Amino acid sequence: MPSPGISFGDLMVFIAVVVIVAIFLLAVRAFIKRVEAPATPAEPQDRQPEQSREEQPRPVESPQFASSQSASR
Repeated sequence: MPSPGISFGDLMVFIAVVVIVAIFLLAVRAFIKRVEAPATPAEPQDRQPEQSREEQPRPVESPQFASSQSASR
């Protein structure tokens, strides 16, 4: 006569199935949210591209700072 309870193996299979179904449902939910969400650009369109280092204006040195550096050389 079979035992009245469930075996350890049956319990492990049940838990594995529940975990797999939960992961599948989370993946479907994430996919649906991504499809329903309006496409938002990564960067705003009105933003100007940043200048490279060569194109950036250099700060103007004061005459006192320039003369003190040339005197110390």
